[in-house]
Amino acid sequence: MGIPYPTYAGHENGARGIKTNELCLYATKFGVPESWLLFGALPQQREVQILGSIQKATFEISAEKDSLSLELPIESPPDTRAITCLDESLSPIYMKGDVLLIQESVMKTGQNFRAVAELNHHGFVVGRLLEFKSDHLCHFQLTTGQVVLDAEFKWVKKIIGIATAPTTLLTANPKASSKLKRQVGTK
Repeated sequence: MGIPYPTYAGHENGARGIKTNELCLYATKFGVPESWLLFGALPQQREVQILGSIQKATFEISAEKDSLSLELPIESPPDTRAITCLDESLSPIYMKGDVLLIQESVMKTGQNFRAVAELNHHGFVVGRLLEFKSDHLCHFQLTTGQVVLDAEFKWVKKIIGIATAPTTLLTANPKASSKLKRQVGTK
């Protein structure tokens, strides 16, 4: 396979971490999905409502109740929703084709998790919720690395996983009139 036996044995018995290229090689050679190798279960196919999409650092809220049939890499709660990345504007964290799986219930507790939020002075942002300071204040790190301290927020939703969008979604040209465009905070 091109991987030394001690490395393979370490992967097999869990004594060694695995790199993405090694995981892809194993999945191809064994004819199984990467998620099966990582989590021991096949991904689940499920309809997920689309909250919106990100393109050119602009978040577009879906005006319609569109849904998407996805192969989810993780077991997800019933209130899971999706935000699709249609370009590389949030790279290197999120790439074209990534579907951010969002827990729809609004978060107001916890710390240090990836999130999507609507901040009063920054608009919609994607990054890491560092800490809730109160019911309406938080510390938030943007995908650019900038930290926004004591940011007033309208809502924060936890990113619980990433799936891959079907190719048809990435090549489709959504109707701009059915979307509400909002700038994603990248300042």
